[in-house]
Amino acid sequence: MWLALSADHGIAPIPADAAKLGIDSAVVDMDKLYARLNAELNALYSPGMQTQYILPGPDLPYIALDRRSFERVKIDEKAAEDEVSKLLDEAIVSPVPQKSPDTIQPLPAPAQHRLPPTPQLAGVYTRFDLAHDQLPPSEWGKLLAHSYADHGNWYVMLVLGAYQMEDLHGSIGTTHFSPWSTTAMCRWPSTARPSSQASIMDE
Repeated sequence: MWLALSADHGIAPIPADAAKLGIDSAVVDMDKLYARLNAELNALYSPGMQTQYILPGPDLPYIALDRRSFERVKIDEKAAEDEVSKLLDEAIVSPVPQKSPDTIQPLPAPAQHRLPPTPQLAGVYTRFDLAHDQLPPSEWGKLLAHSYADHGNWYVMLVLGAYQMEDLHGSIGTTHFSPWSTTAMCRWPSTARPSSQASIMDE
């Protein structure tokens, strides 16, 4: 007899606990991120207005753009997604000081206490890039290509690094796309000890 257990996803490492171990593990507040994106897009395309360029209801990895808002200001899909992609990169990584490659700067003194974790990006990809196969020539690029569907709104795909997690309206938990969360099935013979003979089958 076989006993099978299944789940639609695993459990990602908890950022707060991982940070206690010295791992650069952070939480991205999606509400604040969306507010920043909309504010910067308004400053760029519609100064003084409060146009909603990003559709509400953030749920990574997809950040949906309101194409109607962009089309009203004569911005096409590629330009819109490229701009949001650039703003995302700046918004996520901005807490990390950036060194200019054109100047020689002395190395900072070592910190005398543990520094707070900073969000890390694995990648930002636009729907336009996915549609036109403009992806990394790697296994990761193949996985991205296989995830593309030709229907739906304009969007930008935001992939956080390992040990990073999104905060949705004050709720932090594993989703289907949390880094290091895997869809898996665990099985073992009914006479076996699960701790020693269970096997994992990734789907």
